[in-house]
Amino acid sequence: MNVEFPSKLAVSKTVRVEEMRSGEEVSAMVRLHGIGWDAKRIAQEFGCARNTVLAATARGVRGSCRRGMVMATVDHDVLLATLDRLKLTAIRDQLDTLLDEAARSKMNLREALGFLVSREIARRDERRISMSSKIAQFPFVRELDGFDYEAQPSLDQEQIRELATCRWIAHGDTVLFLGPPGTGKTHLAVSLGREAIRQNYNVQFITAATLVATLAKAHADGVLDKQLTLLSRPKMRVSLNRGHRFR
Repeated sequence: MNVEFPSKLAVSKTVRVEEMRSGEEVSAMVRLHGIGWDAKRIAQEFGCARNTVLAATARGVRGSCRRGMVMATVDHDVLLATLDRLKLTAIRDQLDTLLDEAARSKMNLREALGFLVSREIARRDERRISMSSKIAQFPFVRELDGFDYEAQPSLDQEQIRELATCRWIAHGDTVLFLGPPGTGKTHLAVSLGREAIRQNYNVQFITAATLVATLAKAHADGVLDKQLTLLSRPKMRVSLNRGHRFR
């Protein structure tokens, strides 16, 4: 029988009791350890056993020599401030929820990072689309998915889907919708305008009457060239009359 076994067991129990340090103390120990303090010196500083320091730094520092990576505990408020500084506001505002979701899905580090970044991009796209839609001054919100093709059976759905790719904008082409009132021209015009915004094009919605009045006033004021320059900035302009002309 090994008579030293009980004493070893007793030491182990003592270490476990000593390990119960506050989060702030553990963080401080980790920081001192990171700048080169050994366990004995840290123990003297905090008035605790050397084994307590070893246990605390083991808790505060994740990773191992196998991976060659060290991860220190991060203060929650500091992390939020860092995200704010980097303008990662979506991650900042939903941090706990996003981390919980990543944990439930058992994501690895790379997957979790991709997940967080995708949420940030989604928030930014949402804000950009909202702001650009306000600048475009659409009279209402319409989407292509809500268009009633059954009411317009002669309309070529494939052609509309092609217009939704916005390649015609890149090519500098013009699209003209012709038809009597109530046939869905404005619905299609606004829907394509919103799709163009999603693809990062600047869009302006303006009635033909307002456009003509604006140009006439600019001509009378001697600033027609300046006004034309302003009107040329949007990559897509929706002019409403009997038809809709996009430029």
